[in-house]
Amino acid sequence: MPQHLSTALRTCAALLFAAWLAAPASAQLDLPKRRTPAPAPAPAPATGQGEKSGDQEPAKAPVLVCTVCGAENPEATRDKPHPDGGFFAFCPQRTCQRERRHLVKVDLTGKRDDADGPGAVGGENSGRGSLAPHLVCTVCSARNYGADRSRPHETGGFTSWCSVCKRDRLQMVGDSSTRSGDGGLELPSTGRPANPAPATTEPLRPVAPGTGRVPAQQGQAEFIYQQISETRETTGSLVDQAVESLVNLGEEGAAVSRVALQSDDASRVVLAARVLLRIGTAEDSERIVDRLQRDIPVRAASIVLDELVEKDPVHATPMLLVDLLDHKLNPLRSTALKHIRRQVETMDSTEILTLLERALHSRRTQTRLNTVEILGSIDDPAVMPMLLESLTDSSARVTNKVITALATRPGREIELELLSRAFNDRWILRENAYALLALVEREDLLLQPILDETHVEVLLRGLETRDVFVHGACATALAGIGFRSPHPSRSEWLDGEVTSRLIDVITGREFHADFSALQPRALRRLRLITGEDFGTNGPEWVDWWLQNRATFYARRAWLRIPEEKVGSIEAHYRSSLGGQIGVFCLIGPDADAGAARERVGVGELVRLTHAECADLVALLDREQILTPDRLPGTRGSGIQVHTRSAELLVDGRGKRFTFAPDQSEPWFEKLSAAMNDLQHRNRWQRYPDLATYENERAFWEVESGWWSGDHTETERALRLKSLVLTSIRDLRPSQRGGAIAELQSIYELESAREPGDLLAFMDLLREEGFLAQRARDLVDLCLLAARSEREVLDAETATRIVDLLEARFDLDAIEEMSRVAGAAGPEFVNGLAADPRPILRAVAANELSKDPTPEDAALLMALLEDSDSGVEAAACLALGRGKVEAGRNELLIRARVGATRVRCAALRAIGMLGGEYVLEPLVLASADAEKDVRLAAAEGLAELADPESASLLVSMLGQGRESQVYAPARRGLTRMGDAARRELVRVMNSPRHRSHTEATLLLAYQCDPAAMEPLLSLLSDDAADDRLAFEAAVLSCVDFRKGEDVPALYAGWWEEVRHDDAIAWLYAAAERRELDTPGRDALTGKGTRAGALFLVGLLDRSEDFLAERARRELSRMVGKDLGRIPPGDEERAAWVEELRVGVEQHWDS
Repeated sequence: MPQHLSTALRTCAALLFAAWLAAPASAQLDLPKRRTPAPAPAPAPATGQGEKSGDQEPAKAPVLVCTVCGAENPEATRDKPHPDGGFFAFCPQRTCQRERRHLVKVDLTGKRDDADGPGAVGGENSGRGSLAPHLVCTVCSARNYGADRSRPHETGGFTSWCSVCKRDRLQMVGDSSTRSGDGGLELPSTGRPANPAPATTEPLRPVAPGTGRVPAQQGQAEFIYQQISETRETTGSLVDQAVESLVNLGEEGAAVSRVALQSDDASRVVLAARVLLRIGTAEDSERIVDRLQRDIPVRAASIVLDELVEKDPVHATPMLLVDLLDHKLNPLRSTALKHIRRQVETMDSTEILTLLERALHSRRTQTRLNTVEILGSIDDPAVMPMLLESLTDSSARVTNKVITALATRPGREIELELLSRAFNDRWILRENAYALLALVEREDLLLQPILDETHVEVLLRGLETRDVFVHGACATALAGIGFRSPHPSRSEWLDGEVTSRLIDVITGREFHADFSALQPRALRRLRLITGEDFGTNGPEWVDWWLQNRATFYARRAWLRIPEEKVGSIEAHYRSSLGGQIGVFCLIGPDADAGAARERVGVGELVRLTHAECADLVALLDREQILTPDRLPGTRGSGIQVHTRSAELLVDGRGKRFTFAPDQSEPWFEKLSAAMNDLQHRNRWQRYPDLATYENERAFWEVESGWWSGDHTETERALRLKSLVLTSIRDLRPSQRGGAIAELQSIYELESAREPGDLLAFMDLLREEGFLAQRARDLVDLCLLAARSEREVLDAETATRIVDLLEARFDLDAIEEMSRVAGAAGPEFVNGLAADPRPILRAVAANELSKDPTPEDAALLMALLEDSDSGVEAAACLALGRGKVEAGRNELLIRARVGATRVRCAALRAIGMLGGEYVLEPLVLASADAEKDVRLAAAEGLAELADPESASLLVSMLGQGRESQVYAPARRGLTRMGDAARRELVRVMNSPRHRSHTEATLLLAYQCDPAAMEPLLSLLSDDAADDRLAFEAAVLSCVDFRKGEDVPALYAGWWEEVRHDDAIAWLYAAAERRELDTPGRDALTGKGTRAGALFLVGLLDRSEDFLAERARRELSRMVGKDLGRIPPGDEERAAWVEELRVGVEQHWDS
């Protein structure tokens, strides 16, 4: 069933029972009232004793209804009164088949089958007139008397604007007929009456057991439970309404809820628990606790426990939560674990440890696993003995968790206890092996040695045992000892037997119950000593070992580099921070370049001189990087995507250090800086002169001598420029990006600019196939070279560059030619205006539009009469861009009639010009038959940004992202800002409008909190839409994109936050990351300096959604779009720093 149909039916059901549910005593609702019946005629005289009147019927026996299944039970008797009202009777329905509580049936008019007896409801208000025709909103229940009925809905009713919801809703026809006669109901009003009329009938009273009558409200309460049971819902607005209705019934609602709590229906149990936690007694909370501890429907378990913890923490005791860790239902165990995690820091440690000790001996593995996890988060000395006791658990999953918990706990006493347990027996057995693995884990996590050469003898004996787990644990421990040993000759076992045993563990040749605890630690040590990484692929490890066993030497933490081996050093650096991958390898003159090239892959290979190698080795010695004090490995927990790593190799042996983004140590920063500096200083090696030298090695041997000498910065820049200009000829244009960027870097030094470079730059420009960024960069270099000796570009040089651009790129190069003309001065520009070539006259018009003088304006007006349509179009654009009022009439005429090219230019121009009489021709042109004219009109409207055109631009959004008018329409609405909001909100609240999605996304882009709910609705319809998910993450500042059910996760978040404050969502995200936030007014309106700097700080965050939200907010505050965030780490850092300076200058001024 479609979602909207389901919603409509549920809402109608809610309205139905809400209409007759409320009791006369409720002051919150305009309750339905029974009309006062007309006076009955006087009874006819009796015809005789024992006779009956002819129009009388025999009285019906009251019908009882089962409170569990809701079925009528005509056979039920009333001989067993129920203490809470009603009667005990056997229910024959298949779902019951047992004694159940029954209540007297109440019909939909509010009258019991025996309504002629005591307790019948009466009232006044008879004879009220009929209501005017109207529609009733299926969401908010508001009456809409002026609602439009022109859009019938497929499920019945109409789609029409709701004045309360402020959006199109499904609306049903309201009952407007006059109701007369006994038992009629009036629809409830939409609001609370200001002064409720006093009741004219006696209020309902509980009926004593045994009288055969129960309060009407109990029948109403059971009806609510029946409706909820049919929907099978446990959460949502319908359930919330039912809770409020039952709470309003008071004790009667509680009485029925106590029975429903014992039901097997999840929806009944959840509803009953929520009601009893609102209006029940302490005994009711105990009933809920008892139900949780027994069988409870799976769908209800977690919800009921969450409600109990939130509403009644007194009864949600630590004992209950720990007991539920061993419940047979997994959802309930998980929920109990969640609440214990949240509360463990506030719980009394003695009490919780006593409770957890019992759970630690549960027969259920998952219970023990969860208990160990909780113990690991408790900071109490009593935890350690409990963890050590679990180190010998029968389940490898549990012991694996215990090992991790022990490895991360602070204190030297843990290490001493683990050493004692590992070596206190004559032989190493399973319990000793687990203590060894805990020590291994602690060494690897803390990067601190614990085991040493005094333990080698015992471990070597354990290596000979037949138990796979024991000898695998011993091999893992020995791998660490041998790796850290400064005496390779005393640990030859590391190169052979230990490595062989570790490979046996990885291959799983002999499977054992403790495999999952041993394998990851053995694999980590095997990677460490071999430098290879085949993962858990056993056959590949075996093949590698068979090929290399005879010549294999294990890597070691103590890396010795004798003086004669300094020239053989090989240093690899890898960085993937900021999404930009940087890989290079530094090698000494004696290193194996072939092997280094294979290891570095696509990275850059840089050769070092003997002096540079000696300086690098001296740094390694000073920072003790070659000693066991700097253990190799990864700093930072978890799987990291963006890391930095440095690897040092000599003769195949080496050390590798990897740092996560949030990790750093001074010695590593020094090493990183030194390696990057060596790469930068030797970047001249990227441009070898292979026409002169046989190969790169020969080129390096000659050039390295010069580069090793003392030279000024200018001398080095000129030498590098010469190498670049020589080598760039051997590259295809598509490969020249790096070399051109190097030339731009060189030209930042004014002393490196030479007029003689112009010819070389022009030759490179001539070879470019398209006017892309490389070509524009070459134009910049041409201008810098030509003006290196004078401020103004001479006319002859300007003509040569302009002619080259015109011949090579034609119309695509108008902007570039305009820049060249501007650099040559006004006289050159005026000369171009009279050039016989139309394209150069158009270039002159383009340049004249920049801050035009009266003379420039007159020249532009003259160009309007040019015989070439291209020149005329360029003049139109120039008049609009320069806002030349003298050209208004001419532009308005051309915007309505004329050649398409000129008309399009005039439409864009009047949009830039603005002012009177502009909007009408743009609106007319937006419906033109020619698509080029429609595009020009859209761009003109975007430039004009007139609020009166908002509805037209919004309709253009509905043509989709593929439409050519989409981008200008979105740009125009963005420029309007608050002026377009009303129209965007109207369309956003109209789901059937074709621009609904795009209007929602645009408001979300503008960080409007009103867009959040429609955005989540769209996301629920298409959870796979990455664009919707990204916008939801940016606006909410919460990223659920990697969740299993993204719409459900956002729906849960939406229920817990304010709906009208997007800044609060941003601040909440900052506070979750422990960031300092400025005052509330710092981001509102134009904001403050503190607010702007706070946003600049967020721009450097790794979370893309948070950085993008900061970019949008800062763009709003400064009044201009800041552009996209650069993808590269270095570019981004420079961009952020530039923004920081700009922000400070903006607020200082």
